[in-house]
Amino acid sequence: MKTVMFTVSGTPTPEDVIILSCRSSKGGQSNVRYKVKTDDTLETIVAGLSSVINSSQGEWGSVGDGVFKAVPRGTTLLVMVGNIMDDCSYVSVVTEAETEVVDIEVIG
Repeated sequence: MKTVMFTVSGTPTPEDVIILSCRSSKGGQSNVRYKVKTDDTLETIVAGLSSVINSSQGEWGSVGDGVFKAVPRGTTLLVMVGNIMDDCSYVSVVTEAETEVVDIEVIG
């Protein structure tokens, strides 16, 4: 099991879409999308991303129970990743005004 830290910084801009992707070296990828709302802060963006990841309705949730487990910690999102996804690389994309930045660090 490894942990991936996604740290969100910058200025929240409504209608921006933050996309986190897990790309497999075997081909294919799963995405998590969060659309920034008018009253969002960096912390509520992280909480929203966490909610999407932990939802069985999201792409990451559909990979399998317990493969991804997200925990929001202020402006940092900690995602515990099951061994089944060891071959993934992680990327982030921000669309629209692109005023948010997501730094990624993989631990373990």
